[in-house]
Amino acid sequence: DSEVRIMAAIEMGEDITERERAAEALRVSEQRHRSYIELTGQLGWTTTADGELVEDLPAWRKFTGQSEEEIKGAGWATALHPDDVERALETWHKAVAAKSAYEVEYRVRRHDGVYRHWLARGVPLIKEDGSIREWIGTSIDITDMKRAGEELKKSEDMYRTIFETTPAATMIVEDDTTISMVNREFATQTGYDASEVEGKKSWTDYILEEDLERVIGYHRLRRTNPKAA
Repeated sequence: DSEVRIMAAIEMGEDITERERAAEALRVSEQRHRSYIELTGQLGWTTTADGELVEDLPAWRKFTGQSEEEIKGAGWATALHPDDVERALETWHKAVAAKSAYEVEYRVRRHDGVYRHWLARGVPLIKEDGSIREWIGTSIDITDMKRAGEELKKSEDMYRTIFETTPAATMIVEDDTTISMVNREFATQTGYDASEVEGKKSWTDYILEEDLERVIGYHRLRRTNPKAA
């Protein structure tokens, strides 16, 4: 009233069940995202709609030795190998301009000066009006994976060389009897080019009809009881 005494009170109630459910769903989603990042060893990151890094990345800083201020904006790129900086930033700027998914591989300088191979991927989060809310992505150290792939390729190349130079006609056969690979000597002796055989022919096609039953029986015996064969 005029003497500033409380004469009455008005109380209002609002049903916030849906709002609480939405907030809980968001918390669960964020926890799942963080758990996935930790489980896979990836480094999660977000940027503004125009592609500028504004939030701290402790995991990135721990790896590179950079300070929080040094990584802001596009400062994170100073930790990349000099030969990879231009390509990485160009790919990023094109993705931001096109509002498209971002994927690039580059080398990152570790705090001790050693360069490691990283794979970065990101996608834009789009608002209802079509504008970008923010970018979210992950980066992962793929050095060991690349080395394993290179070693596997070397092994495969060596195997292929031995296979191709074997003086006997040789083929690799699948469980359904289909020939998956033949060497040069096979092509020489049969007159069939590899493209005519691989994935199209069965090894039984090259056995004389009168010998087929005996050879198939021997083949089955080897599969079921190698010692007896």
